[in-house]
Amino acid sequence: MPPTIIVTSKNFQDGMATLDFARILTNGKLRDLVPTPTNTPANITPIAARINYGRWIADCPYCTGAEMVDPNDPVFYCLNYNCDRPNGNAPLPVQFPIGRVGLENALLRRPRMQNRNWFPYETLADLLAENAANGIN
Repeated sequence: MPPTIIVTSKNFQDGMATLDFARILTNGKLRDLVPTPTNTPANITPIAARINYGRWIADCPYCTGAEMVDPNDPVFYCLNYNCDRPNGNAPLPVQFPIGRVGLENALLRRPRMQNRNWFPYETLADLLAENAANGIN
């Protein structure tokens, strides 16, 4: 049975903050592959969060990687060892949508996780129309 929540990085990381989790990995198993993040996020336009298979994620703007993110901890740090990181080792700020809870609720009505997807260009009305077209109230 699929989860009854849209999963975030904190769900996956046992409640741990994104940067704390990244530091554990970069000081442990990934020590020789991925640099440890700095404490201060980069001063750039936030990257957009999206929902993929019932998980909040953000795509890395510098490589093909993506990582899970959390609306209560809106930072992103790419753990892809091929990432160029032109901003040094600074984490990136993440923008979550206004009306996030409504989007999550619309997606949680879908019984299959592979159908729980949302992109920033989609509106709540779009999701509700998709649900209705597929017999989902």
